[in-house]
Amino acid sequence: MEDRDQIDLARVAPFQLGRLHIVPALRQVASPGLASETLEPRVMQVFVALASANGNVVPRDDLIRRCWEGRIVGEDSISRTIARLRKLADDHGDAGFRIETITKVGYRLTGAAVVAEALPVPGTLTAAPARAPAGTSRTVWPLLLFALVVAAVLALVWRAMPSDPGHLGSVLRIGAFNALSETVPQNLPTTLQTEFQLQNSSLTNPWITITRSPPADPAQAYVVTGTLRQTGTILHVIVNLVHEASGEILLSQTFDQPADASEAAIHDFVAKATTNVQCALTYSVQGRTSALPLTTQRLLAQWCQANNAPEPNPAFEVATIRAMIRTSPDFALGHAMLAGALAGGMSDQDKTIGRSAYDEASAALAMAERLGPPSYLLEMSRARLLPSRDHAAREVILRASAERFSTETGGFAAYTYGNFLFNVGRIGEATSQQLLALKLNPGRPAWRVRLVDLRLAAGQVDEADALLAKLMAEAQDPDTALDTRIAEALRRGRYDAAETLIAASVRVHPALKAGMAQAIAAMKSGNAATRDAAARQLVLVSQSPGMRTRFLVSALVALGHDAEALQLAEGLTAGAQVPATQLLFQPALARARALPAFAALAGRLGLADFWRKSRHQPDFCVVAAAPPICAQL
Repeated sequence: MEDRDQIDLARVAPFQLGRLHIVPALRQVASPGLASETLEPRVMQVFVALASANGNVVPRDDLIRRCWEGRIVGEDSISRTIARLRKLADDHGDAGFRIETITKVGYRLTGAAVVAEALPVPGTLTAAPARAPAGTSRTVWPLLLFALVVAAVLALVWRAMPSDPGHLGSVLRIGAFNALSETVPQNLPTTLQTEFQLQNSSLTNPWITITRSPPADPAQAYVVTGTLRQTGTILHVIVNLVHEASGEILLSQTFDQPADASEAAIHDFVAKATTNVQCALTYSVQGRTSALPLTTQRLLAQWCQANNAPEPNPAFEVATIRAMIRTSPDFALGHAMLAGALAGGMSDQDKTIGRSAYDEASAALAMAERLGPPSYLLEMSRARLLPSRDHAAREVILRASAERFSTETGGFAAYTYGNFLFNVGRIGEATSQQLLALKLNPGRPAWRVRLVDLRLAAGQVDEADALLAKLMAEAQDPDTALDTRIAEALRRGRYDAAETLIAASVRVHPALKAGMAQAIAAMKSGNAATRDAAARQLVLVSQSPGMRTRFLVSALVALGHDAEALQLAEGLTAGAQVPATQLLFQPALARARALPAFAALAGRLGLADFWRKSRHQPDFCVVAAAPPICAQL
């Protein structure tokens, strides 16, 4: 339902604030003797909300409801908007207004009096109401009253109906873990069972019921169980997902851990196993009224494991999905998976009618729509089939998906929409979605790394450092967040720390290690010619397969080669399945965003056009030292 208090700038009449003349519909602010300036839509909405309060305090929640349509909004988004208005007041010193922060309450505009034709106040609209033809009110009101009564009755009936009464659900219990060697620590099997119970119970998933005892009807019931064996200093853990009724193992996962593994390490691999279990059990019942054959369920579990693996295997995923569809042609989510997997490997040139992969993906998407209800996977596949520059259509799909499916997907829909927002530079909104995703699914280290990147992009260095320190204290993999840690060390001039991280990593190619060693030596030297030579060498190294990494961008910036850093960033973006332009908003490229090359790059990626048409500027435009591109948006 539309909130009548929401501020529609097109319907707000011009008003005067001191010496400022404000035209909300055009988002323009003018002052005698000075050129007019155009505010970002959200900034103008907040300006109108504060000005219409006549000096009263506007609570933070009211601002969110009236200016952000009630969405989840990070504190930093509101703070940046207020900072922009305070800059406006400073730039026009004779305007005579200022904005006060009322701690833990909200904000108020004080100073100059507002002179307006009609400012929006809560519960009113600024446009003149349409006048009904004479004699119609007596006939319309009985009809309206009847409609309201019918709507109320239908609402009561709807609430009384069970949701999705014929749809299936999965029942999961956590069974025992058996020690197969005497050297296994005595309490470890119980510790593992408890950790699996806690992690699965903490997830918000309406499709899965967690139980502690075998259910009466084992048809859709499953158990997680496993074994532990110690060989020397290595502990081998096997985690099985078993169908209760048949005893068939649908998924078997193996994890090798140090025999003295810490609690954090145990939590980490249990989180990985739990993600695959939840994926398999959710998608096997979502939107269905009859059970999938066990053969299909086993293939689905294998797809979940491959899809969540650190190194993707697209060919295996497509082959597994096709096998699922052969065994269960009515599996709607299987068709959606196929469309998404095929779209993920396409370039924009491939997304054309007549290309075999595109035609197959489109047919799979159409079949998924016919067979089943809307789903997160269906919407993801629809978004993937869009051309990379069509950011507007992608946002419509992903925002609706996040609003509808975040809870039932354990945060994945919110995470996906947050990724999109990061890709278009709306860091505050992206952070809010990331926090929601982590609230629904706190056990995913990769999501926590993304939150670190968002905090850094927002300039919240202390918060990012604290998050990263906690993450590394719990991480089992020493290369966790490696790109982020190296990039930040280089950006802050901590060259020895960056060199140590690169040398110790097993993921960095030896040729790249050699190139970075030369580059870091050049950074320390301060010699311009040496730095130029090192930058040229890094550019050459980056052209080899498997050598392009995010921290190379920071290295080129540290060497003083911002233009080359932008070129590398564009190359990294072009290789992504879905436009991954987040790199452009990282702090390492803050200086490069002032270059004409950045504006040109934003144009090639379709970002500049999207920012103009959507009226959503990137967050870096709502700062005092905004780059030149912001004036064009």
